[in-house]
Amino acid sequence: DITSEEKKEHNNIYFEDAKLNGRISNNIASAQSKQKMYEEARSEYTKALQIKQGTLEALHKSNTNKKGEVDDSNLVSDIASTFHNIGLLRMNCGEPKKAEKAYKQSLSLRVKKF
Repeated sequence: DITSEEKKEHNNIYFEDAKLNGRISNNIASAQSKQKMYEEARSEYTKALQIKQGTLEALHKSNTNKKGEVDDSNLVSDIASTFHNIGLLRMNCGEPKKAEKAYKQSLSLRVKKF
């Protein structure tokens, strides 16, 4: 049988691993964007967002404290950074309206965080 402390440690490892995977995808996309591999970067940023948002959702489902709160500030900041990077990519692709939308999503997350 697994103790509650072992379960908590397992969850912490899972969430840290998932956060790292999201950051890795974001960094791959950034490198691709700098090499003007825009389609590949777009796909990798989408993957990064899916990982990060899925991790955030799972974190909220499994890890609330007694007050129903979750410390998700680092993950929300990571998601905001990915939206910002998507905005940069969209500008590089000549898509200013789509860039603006991504920048606004990033700003919205950052405002909510603070």
